[in-house]
Amino acid sequence: MRIAVLVTVCASALALSACAAPPPRRIDASGDEAVVSMGLDYQDIVEMAGTMATKLVSNSFLNYAPYQGKYPIKMVLSDVNNKTNIRNFPSDAVRTRVRGSALNSGKVRFVSSFGSGPTDSIVKNSQDAIDDPRFRKDQIPEAGSLTYPELSLATEIMYFRSTDGTNRQNTYEIHMFVSDIKTGEIMWEENSGPIAKLGSKGTVGY
Repeated sequence: MRIAVLVTVCASALALSACAAPPPRRIDASGDEAVVSMGLDYQDIVEMAGTMATKLVSNSFLNYAPYQGKYPIKMVLSDVNNKTNIRNFPSDAVRTRVRGSALNSGKVRFVSSFGSGPTDSIVKNSQDAIDDPRFRKDQIPEAGSLTYPELSLATEIMYFRSTDGTNRQNTYEIHMFVSDIKTGEIMWEENSGPIAKLGSKGTVGY
């Protein structure tokens, strides 16, 4: 009997707790109410991507030979090397923002037919439709019509961890560099600047 009463009381307490919990609500993803974790949050990614986009577009390497006067220069997104403690780091959230800003500058165009970034399978596989009787042959891109890029943009997400026994600090930084595909030479290289998170031993795991 006591067990039954105890189960009933616990169930009632849980029900009341659930009813008392505030419902989900929409917030500003970059506002004061946004969750701040020991990892990289949305507002951190937006900040770092904005920094890298500004540095890429404003750098003068695109204003000199062999690229001067050849705008828009064709570029492709290359590999991402994730060296952080974040297993499923949303690298595309960074790279697509940088790509968008570079496109808006008018100096660069990115190819979507291949690369390690977000690609377009329709573009990549357009030649596969040549033998499909459903399509008009004169509207299918001819072999050799896809653009091959001159430049490649590679990304590295770096992570540094330190502790003094009481506090733990996680520091993150984005590193990007542009290579000339024909020569293999690095034409541009920059870091975003650090995003550091500090937490006490009582609030974060060690």
